[in-house]
Amino acid sequence: MTPKLYKEEEKLIAKALMPFQQYKHVHGRVVNKIARLGGFDFDKNDFFELRDIRIKTFTTRTIRHGWRERGIWPLNPRLILDTMLQPDEAFEALVAEGDALKIYGEADDTIPSSPTTKSISPPSTAVKLRRYVNKIEKSIDSIKNILDEVSPGLSRRIKVVNQGSLTLAELGDLHRESFAKVRDTATRKNQKTTKRQVKASGALYIKDANRLVKRRHDGDLLKIYKSHAVGVSQPTEEAASIEPQNSGFFFDTQGNK
Repeated sequence: MTPKLYKEEEKLIAKALMPFQQYKHVHGRVVNKIARLGGFDFDKNDFFELRDIRIKTFTTRTIRHGWRERGIWPLNPRLILDTMLQPDEAFEALVAEGDALKIYGEADDTIPSSPTTKSISPPSTAVKLRRYVNKIEKSIDSIKNILDEVSPGLSRRIKVVNQGSLTLAELGDLHRESFAKVRDTATRKNQKTTKRQVKASGALYIKDANRLVKRRHDGDLLKIYKSHAVGVSQPTEEAASIEPQNSGFFFDTQGNK
């Protein structure tokens, strides 16, 4: 564990193994106590907010014990240096374990071959298929004489198959592009078109008021036409007064939206 430093009252306290053992002991007791009282999510930040717990954890005895085991107090560098391997011994240990860096050019059969990262999945586009076809035809041209001796016309048949595969792949790409365009067009056509409705309440803007006036004017003209030209009787004033009136509007005099 890498020692960390904790500063309190201008004193540096190393959090070595011994203080952390005491820390875990006190922490466990406090967590159990708070859990019995109904607490939860009690972490180290909550733990260090309690002054008396810090006093019980980082005592002079536990701090000095941790320093003594690490050669910090009293100062004893040999306590650490004597446990470290010498460079030659460390290298021999690495070689024995097989973790040493291999020198380029050494004959060593124990080095495993690196795993391949090439994909074994078939090509999914015409461009990728063309790359495979070019590699195959290049390899075929290098052994064309051998193939013709074993099976006359084999190299030509392989090239025909490759060209047919390319043609089908390109046609497939064209069909996919055409289908995508048709789907996008159909999606745009099927999108719901909404007509803006005049709000039932709230601010009545100028353009909404103009729309209402025009709609009422058109309605009046239609009523006049029906009453005089067609002969349809109009409702009486008493019946017309029964129709609900929209009183939820107020005129907006601050803007012209």
